[in-house]
Amino acid sequence: MKARLDAGETMESIFPVKVYRQRLHALGMQARLVGGTGRGSVLEVGCGGSLVLHEAAKLGLRCHGVDMNPEMLEYGRTLKAAYGSDVEFSQDDAFALPFADRSFDIVFSVGMLEQYSPEDQLRLVRECKRVANRFVYIEVPNEDEDAGIHHLIKDHEDSHLPTDLRALAIEAGLTDLELDGRAVFCSRAGTEKNSESYQQFVRAGYPHLMKDMTAADIDTFLAAERTTTQAQRLKYGCIHYVVGRSR
Repeated sequence: MKARLDAGETMESIFPVKVYRQRLHALGMQARLVGGTGRGSVLEVGCGGSLVLHEAAKLGLRCHGVDMNPEMLEYGRTLKAAYGSDVEFSQDDAFALPFADRSFDIVFSVGMLEQYSPEDQLRLVRECKRVANRFVYIEVPNEDEDAGIHHLIKDHEDSHLPTDLRALAIEAGLTDLELDGRAVFCSRAGTEKNSESYQQFVRAGYPHLMKDMTAADIDTFLAAERTTTQAQRLKYGCIHYVVGRSR
């Protein structure tokens, strides 16, 4: 990856599907803050590859990522150089974040909660709420067999622990909850590996997306996502999430 980026390739050309999914998330957060003007701060807890942070920084948001894995942080810094972003990183414990109360406008975590017991899930969300000034996103992979990501996670989904997003958000004290899904589409190769129901959904409503996505197609996929219904996003989206106000 680093060698390809150093050689002048971009994340759009290397992983257009990932960029579509993470840019979608970044645009959603931007729209939620100050009417989409781009002003605001974002913290990702368990940032992993951190692609969404670089996409959000490109939109003008001030972004910070924390992770305990030094390899993930190094990967994040590689992307930082490739994007020319100003994302900050630190190696910190998600359950004891080194930030004052209400330090960030948005705090979110993706693909982390399902690794923990229900008790630790609640601890994590409460810690996210503590440092959030406005919104908390709680996000997990959609493990339904009709989800667009099922072809990628079906071999290890048994290791994930159950997560009741709405109940968790309520118990953590979040308010004005919105439950939704995100990132409905994938490239043709992924679509053809998914369930027959998912394939029929794409072929019937979005036949122009039955293609191998390239960098030039990202905006087309983003536009298609905006035409989906909440029910479709919850059924087929790669991510389930609940977003609530922290105060």
